[in-house]
Amino acid sequence: MSIDEEWKDISDGAKSLIKKMLTRDPRSRISALEALNDPWITSNVNDKPLNEATIRNLHSFRANSRFQQAIMAFIASEIMGQAEKNELLATFQKFDKDKNGRLSKEEVMQGYKEVLGGNLTEQEIELMFEEIDSNNSGEIDFNGKLSYEG
Repeated sequence: MSIDEEWKDISDGAKSLIKKMLTRDPRSRISALEALNDPWITSNVNDKPLNEATIRNLHSFRANSRFQQAIMAFIASEIMGQAEKNELLATFQKFDKDKNGRLSKEEVMQGYKEVLGGNLTEQEIELMFEEIDSNNSGEIDFNGKLSYEG
């Protein structure tokens, strides 16, 4: 299915809202509250079921390829403020006990317990690593624009 085919049944109002949410400059991008109050959202809040293609697209969307993960990381880095980036880096550093710039499953479990005050099950850890560990190294690497130095 081509992009034109996927978007042919999407209303102009929905397309407009998506464009506002995907604005690159955070100062020009609408806030979450503005998005929730957008005319398209407020006029379409109902119990209308999603069409089959939408459900199929949502089901198939997973950040399991390197390309998708790179895009998601780029988007996250672009929409995160510097304070959020610093907080993420500080949390990563607290988790990274051996200071090698990578988190093992054990470091994630221990860090989650110490820093966030909760426990993760083995299954939750496995699911997290399936989604995040793009190179199947068994570790979560911290790299990119935030450039963690161990």
